[in-house]
Order: sequence, then C-alpha cells, then structure tokens
Amino acid sequence: IPNASYRILCALIFSNGKALTREYLLEYAWGDSEKAVPNNVNVAISELRLILKRTNIEIITERKIGYFLVFRKEL
Repeated sequence: IPNASYRILCALIFSNGKALTREYLLEYAWGDSEKAVPNNVNVAISELRLILKRTNIEIITERKIGYFLVFRKEL
C-alpha cells in the first residue's frame, strides 16, 4: 500500500465510523506537499477499495460529507 493510502486507511480506522471529509484526508495524508490535490484522495480510496475487496471491511462514501469504514460480519 502506498504511504498516502496507508495514512488514509489508518485515519478511517481510528475515526470509529465517523465520516472524514476529503479535505481532512488530503491534509492528513499529504500535508503541505505540492502533491496534495483533491483527486489524490479519490485515487487512494479506489486503491484501498480494491485491496479491501476480499475482506469484511468496506469504505463507504457519504455524499457531500466524506468517507467512513464499515466492518461487515460476513465476507
């Protein structure tokens, strides 16, 4: 997992189901870097969804709010 994607995953895990905004995740994962553009969050979320596809963890998009994790009981 790329570093920024890993940071986003950690932020989502530690948010305890609370939705995190794209802006928050961008700042958390990239900070003040010149590479910090909003589309990077979309790309990282897509990568994480592919990685988590075979697990019981799902990233949910809450429209106009942000992203949060759901832990399913079954695969």
